[in-house]
Amino acid sequence: MDFAQAEQSYQELEKQLEAGEISEETYRERLNHLRVRDTEGRTWMLQEGTGAWFVWYQGAWQPGEPPPAVTEPPPPSPTPLPVDPAALKGAVTEPAPATPTPPEPEPEAEPKIPDRGKNVFGLVWRLMLWAVIIGVLVYGAMQADVDTTGYLVILGVAAVTLLVLLWQLLRTYEGTIERVRIEEETDTDEDGSTTTRKVTYAYVRTAENKVKKVKARNDFERGDLVYKRPGDWGPRKVKE
Repeated sequence: MDFAQAEQSYQELEKQLEAGEISEETYRERLNHLRVRDTEGRTWMLQEGTGAWFVWYQGAWQPGEPPPAVTEPPPPSPTPLPVDPAALKGAVTEPAPATPTPPEPEPEAEPKIPDRGKNVFGLVWRLMLWAVIIGVLVYGAMQADVDTTGYLVILGVAAVTLLVLLWQLLRTYEGTIERVRIEEETDTDEDGSTTTRKVTYAYVRTAENKVKKVKARNDFERGDLVYKRPGDWGPRKVKE
């Protein structure tokens, strides 16, 4: 598949999705197979929704322009040599050589994500903070002489918050920021009053071709390569 064929297939997928003929999951699955490898061995694919080209470079998907198509001229036809009819008498015609079978193409190796290490300090101090908060709640419950139900509530809160904390700290990913956008979020208080605040989010396309929505730092820009290690609360920008 070349770049023109991939773009044509992408347009057909967009029409099918817009007409409701395929689901978003099917759309993303088929789009993930529209990959093109150029003459330098680099892998290209189209971005969901925009049709922009991205290339796998330095361990992440980065925006780029595909190389122009090169049309090779056909080889010149060989000039036939004159044949002496007398020399053909009694000549034995040799059989045509068999056409060799082309070798099977090797499977494309998935790019390896570099090991960024772990943020052990960030993991330890956040778990210690969680333990201190739960300890304060238990101590307060003991001082207030709460019943068994109160302790069960504290235990449930401790379990849920620990799971959320570990999920946030242990997940890892790496990718390229596709866009940075400011969005408005509305919070409703107990008395029914609402408060609107603006939050800046970054949309990161990972090596698995998934898009993650994360809170953006002040220095995050479109095209930046970011990563999240175990122990980090949020993604970091790769320093060049």
